[in-house]
Amino acid sequence: ESRVAVKVLRGMYAKDPRVIERMRREAKATASLSHRNVVQVFDFGVTAGGYPFIVMELLRGETFASAIEARKKLSTLEAAAVVLRAMRGVAIAHTKGIYHRDLKPENIFLALDENDVPQPKVLDFGVSFMERPGDDNETGVTKQGSMVGTPSYLPPEAILKGRATRDALADIW
Repeated sequence: ESRVAVKVLRGMYAKDPRVIERMRREAKATASLSHRNVVQVFDFGVTAGGYPFIVMELLRGETFASAIEARKKLSTLEAAAVVLRAMRGVAIAHTKGIYHRDLKPENIFLALDENDVPQPKVLDFGVSFMERPGDDNETGVTKQGSMVGTPSYLPPEAILKGRATRDALADIW
């Protein structure tokens, strides 16, 4: 018996085609990755009531943002250890032409393994860009010329150009 987490889109967003498409893209991008530092996605669908959902592995632990907030300060070594392990998962995504574009402490989860040792996992590929032949990428999902991601974590070139990045540079920044 396996326990899973189910992310369900409800309310006014459940009827917004752009939001539904972002959720579908998140599921597609994440499901194509198989790495211990990326949350595992098993399925995507729509309930009988019309609510889109993603089925993913159930994680125990906390976000990196919560850990930072609770401890107020981490040593450079502690922070680097978490980020470097999370970036292993991001590197796998890059080899498949998937760019997260919203990496931040809230999207890194410190999942506790069977020995209660935290293992960083990258979450939320909802604004990712997929560089795949025949993929619709951002058509109809991201407004042409708009910026994507959390402003405090956007790379300088995205801010200067005033538009979304479509390469690994945003994730590396």
